[in-house]
Amino acid sequence: MKYRFPSLLVFVMLSLIVFLSGCGSSKTASTTSSNPPTTSANSSAQTQNPSPLDTASKTANGQLTTPVVPAATSAPESMNISWVDAKSDVLNPIDDNLDGIMDGHFHLALQLPQPVMLESIFIRYSEFGKELRWDGIYNNHLTPAGYNLSVFENGILVPPGPDTGIKKSGQVDLDLFAAGLNNAKGRDTFSFDPGSHFQIELNYTTQAGEHKKWSANVISQ
Repeated sequence: MKYRFPSLLVFVMLSLIVFLSGCGSSKTASTTSSNPPTTSANSSAQTQNPSPLDTASKTANGQLTTPVVPAATSAPESMNISWVDAKSDVLNPIDDNLDGIMDGHFHLALQLPQPVMLESIFIRYSEFGKELRWDGIYNNHLTPAGYNLSVFENGILVPPGPDTGIKKSGQVDLDLFAAGLNNAKGRDTFSFDPGSHFQIELNYTTQAGEHKKWSANVISQ
């Protein structure tokens, strides 16, 4: 008996060590599995900063729709007249033949966002008791009442339109030549002296069928 007792005691102690080791492992595993999963920084950022699609409105069936932005209205017509010189003989008071008299040269710059029908251009002079007018007619339904006014675009004479005018759009640069006068019609003489005041009138029709008139003053130099 005294020789079996130590063996039995060793067996009991080994069994107790194995039992305690198994309990510790179970407790560790249980503790690890009970901790909640962590959330990444990227997931948090995505939640706080939604994508552009998230900001779009949704229809009743859940489809995404983008907001409708109203179209910008077109800019109005822009026009500018300037004096050039009186150093060229381009026409005579009745037609485009030369007569040896220097003609008044004006420059007309147009900015037309939408196409227009150019109907007529008038230049008027009203000083010192004189009433003079030069006509550039491009609407066949209008009758000229003044002296000859020739219009050139890129150095080419602009002919009258086929019916209600000539179509123009975008950036348009026109050179206007008003005939110099030497006893025209037996009464009118005019040589475009520096300091003379002129009024330019432009008549046109928009795409919407609206008739418009633009006028401005210019002084010869």
